Amino acid sequence: MRVLTDHGNEDTIEMTNLVLSNESYCKVLLGIYLNTKSSSIIDKYYDVYIGLREKGHFDPDIEGSGFSWNWSAFFFGPLFFWYRKQYGYMVGVVIAMFFFFFPGLILSGAIANLALMNGFALAVARGLDKAGENEEIMNKLKKLTDADDEKGYFDYFNENVCPYIESACKRLGGTDAKAILIPAVLIIAIVFLANFGR
Repeated sequence: MRVLTDHGNEDTIEMTNLVLSNESYCKVLLGIYLNTKSSSIIDKYYDVYIGLREKGHFDPDIEGSGFSWNWSAFFFGPLFFWYRKQYGYMVGVVIAMFFFFFPGLILSGAIANLALMNGFALAVARGLDKAGENEEIMNKLKKLTDADDEKGYFDYFNENVCPYIESACKRLGGTDAKAILIPAVLIIAIVFLANFGR
């Protein structure tokens, strides 16, 4: 996966893929990252993640790609990326729409899921990196690995590393309510001025 390959650390890439290969925990992390408890939304994006993974997008040894269609991003363009806190993609779509409006919307619909899943995987990787900075955690995991204590390793990992991952997903994911609030206020103001401003 190029976004993680650019991130650098091979161990982090391997651990990220390992963490995300656990379906139930991957869905928990998606719920945190997307800021939702809706199982239908989580399942939808989990299917998107699996689809991209099957195309090789998350494998650092494969030049996999992954485009899948997102109707919300197509209809709302940059507002979708703003709402999902994907600000770099938002700027790119605005620029594309400035030059070519309809192709910009098509681009928005085509890259939205890819952008979200890249951000999601990167959030998990950053959480793992943050946990890796804690020497006490790393030393304990190494001792458990050396002792061949698989159950102890996973219990300790769940207790001490998972909170770092979940914190990173919460911090780097979520939603930006201003993407709904500001356009709604502008629309109400325009309608008000158009009707009562004469």
